[in-house]
Amino acid sequence: MVSNAGLSAKSRGDLFDVSAESYDLNFAVNARGAFLTQAVCKKMLAAEATFPKARSVVLISSSNAVIAAPERGGVCDVQSDGRQTAKLFAIRLAPNGMAIYEVPARSASHADDRCGSVAF
Repeated sequence: MVSNAGLSAKSRGDLFDVSAESYDLNFAVNARGAFLTQAVCKKMLAAEATFPKARSVVLISSSNAVIAAPERGGVCDVQSDGRQTAKLFAIRLAPNGMAIYEVPARSASHADDRCGSVAF
């Protein structure tokens, strides 16, 4: 299963100018989207006898989860929540043989030598 819920900041600017509405929207999509993956995980656990080795979840996060950029303040902290959710799911589901992967997405405009090129 791949969870790719994601929303960027409505606008970039001073950290102290982020509205509660913008923050709430980012949280509702980005953090809640990753958290709601638990419903699929429960179904995968229930199907353990049917699919004992074919159960994994990929949570797509954002490079904003690992940077500290005040001009992206409305999204950086919310994205880090998704990374923590992936860690918690991995710890919880490892005893059941389920693999959880957290993959930070990078847009083509942010591609560099360390992550290679991005082709669409």
